[in-house]
Amino acid sequence: MVLAVAFLAGCDAITYPPKGMVYRPAVAGVKAAKDLPPGAVVDPRRNAKLFIGKDAAQAQVEYDYTDASGQKVTNLYLVYLKRVNRRWEYERGLPMPKYSTGPATP
Repeated sequence: MVLAVAFLAGCDAITYPPKGMVYRPAVAGVKAAKDLPPGAVVDPRRNAKLFIGKDAAQAQVEYDYTDASGQKVTNLYLVYLKRVNRRWEYERGLPMPKYSTGPATP
């Protein structure tokens, strides 16, 4: 009985890392992206959405930039990360596409 309790107490399903360990390489990957608009500013961590698994993670990092018409535009950059030993590394990333919200055609 005591062994069963000790065994169950020691079995923790998944220990998730601190979000900062995933956020830092994700932001570094976004800042290094070649397709990021010039003058883009990466948003602070409070607006990032992180989805962390056992060996893979996904981050949605917001960035702001000024377009050709002078308007401020906010967009998302989707980053995929992989876990190597005990750290997270940038695997690949791509900007989220913007879709038209105009009227639907019948």
